[in-house]
Amino acid sequence: MNQAMFRSTSQALHFAFMIQAYEVSVENIMSKAIRAIMKELGIWNEGDPSTVDFSGLSPLEIRGQCAMIRAIVRDRLPGPEAWAIQARYGVNKIAAIDGKKRFVFSRERQEAIMSLGDWMAPSFPNFNPLAVDILIAKAVGALNKKQAGGITFREMAEQFGLSHGAYHYAMKRVSERLIALESRAIDTLTPEFERDGVVCSGSYCV
Repeated sequence: MNQAMFRSTSQALHFAFMIQAYEVSVENIMSKAIRAIMKELGIWNEGDPSTVDFSGLSPLEIRGQCAMIRAIVRDRLPGPEAWAIQARYGVNKIAAIDGKKRFVFSRERQEAIMSLGDWMAPSFPNFNPLAVDILIAKAVGALNKKQAGGITFREMAEQFGLSHGAYHYAMKRVSERLIALESRAIDTLTPEFERDGVVCSGSYCV
């Protein structure tokens, strides 16, 4: 049996979504981009990568496999679970706003966060719906001070009402629900990814 492309479903998802941050380029540039992603994910340090296997695949074919992985997330998972994966693993893009570089959500990630916000809103009846969206964005690591779009719990309290403690507690609840959604999504995807040779299975994970 040939070695699978990735060691785990989480690794496959992270790589498949991160590659979107790099535009389609000629093969040699795409190869450098793939190495850069693997180094960022900690799966390529020195020498050859040990936990991925792209043998026989060109950089553009690797990109095609990643597109397939994202399509499976979109088409075969229940809505909340798909949104959790898209929000967690989706990328932010750099855009020029007022002459300055800013991090902005990709459309896919933004829509996933907003869909999750609509889905979770009934559990937070006293919260401004935008505040729920912000909590989700913070929970998936899409929003922080370094990205020039972060907001603290105290700032949320000033803008939306309630206490900063209420947002701190709500953040914990949001995070727990997102972790549960992601866990269910990975449990659902793993057998299919194993069958298709995307991730290794059982004793083959060596």
